[in-house]
Amino acid sequence: MKNKRLSNFIYQEIVETLTIFIEAVRKAQRENRRLGLPNVYCKEGKVFYQLPDGRITSKTPKRLIIT
Repeated sequence: MKNKRLSNFIYQEIVETLTIFIEAVRKAQRENRRLGLPNVYCKEGKVFYQLPDGRITSKTPKRLIIT
């Protein structure tokens, strides 16, 4: 019984942590859009950029290239 309570506690902590994490990511994405910056994602080892207008590209936006 003690292990079940511990498992439930751990599960609840994970859910709460993920909820906080997801909201923080969404807030950062909104801020990026507000500032005209792309959101960056990675899928299967490939980097993608969601531009402020909603388009998705694998080409690095000029605004992010540091020379």
